[in-house]
Amino acid sequence: MEANMIDFTMLIAMTLFASLGAFALKKSTDRLNNFSLAAILTNTMLYAGVVLYFGASLLNIILLKKLDVSVVAPMGTLSYVWTLAIGHFAL
Repeated sequence: MEANMIDFTMLIAMTLFASLGAFALKKSTDRLNNFSLAAILTNTMLYAGVVLYFGASLLNIILLKKLDVSVVAPMGTLSYVWTLAIGHFAL
């Protein structure tokens, strides 16, 4: 199948969501001074990370339904590049 511009945009969004989800989860662990249920439930970065990862997974499922795995899987590895850049500049 051929990818159009919307598919390409969804692929980029999927990889960015996965990388930003990893960043948010990392930041959420930095905010946990004590490991208590109240600290976990009030940690907004934890929720952001979960939502971003869920969004990336949902986009991945949609894209795999529309495109070949030979297109989606290699583009999914772009999230490693984004994670490297985010980690370098933001951590």
